[in-house]
This record gives sequence, C-alpha cells and structure tokens, in this order.
Amino acid sequence: MCRWTVQSLATALALTFSLSQFASAETKAQIRVRCEGGRYFLLRLDPQRATVVAEKRRYEMRRKVSSLGQYYHSTEATLIIDGNFVAFVPREDWDWQGCRIDRPPEPSTKD
Repeated sequence: MCRWTVQSLATALALTFSLSQFASAETKAQIRVRCEGGRYFLLRLDPQRATVVAEKRRYEMRRKVSSLGQYYHSTEATLIIDGNFVAFVPREDWDWQGCRIDRPPEPSTKD
C-alpha cells in the first residue's frame, strides 16, 4: 500500500471516529445551531436519525451513508453535519445559510 493511501485511510478513520463521538455525546441533548440572518434551529441526533425543530416545524430525517460527513434525509429536508458546519435544507426554503453548531465558549486557560 502506498504512503498516500495509508495516510488517507488514517485521516478517514480519524474523521469517522470523531464524528461518531460527536453523535454519541450529543444524543441526549438538543444542540442549538445558529445560521446567518439570526436564524437558528434545535437538533437532536441518534445513531439512525436526526430531528430538527425550526420555526415551529419538526423535521425527522433518517441517516444515510455518505462521504460528506453525517448525512440525514427525508422527503421534507436534508441535513449534513461536518465538524461544526451544518447544512440544513428544508423543502422550499434555501435560506438556511452559514449554519454552525453553537458551542459554549471555551473556559479561559489564564489564571
């Protein structure tokens, strides 16, 4: 196996591991996702599905295999999570732009 293939495989495995840790750590709590224009939605993940509550609507999506990060889809919406970046596209509403997971600020390391 060439060096490039081994490095690519190692990178892919590390990304998959970090995404699975993110999903398992976040399954019990709702995640707030902030988007441009002051829009936001709440997200709940489990290993097989995602639930989004946005502007008084609820979207249930099943997880699909994808190389694009965590990919969820239904007839009503599509959701892709890649690190802190979140792409959310409900049917007939393409205005969810620049979405990111809203993480609490890191504690200061200065004492």
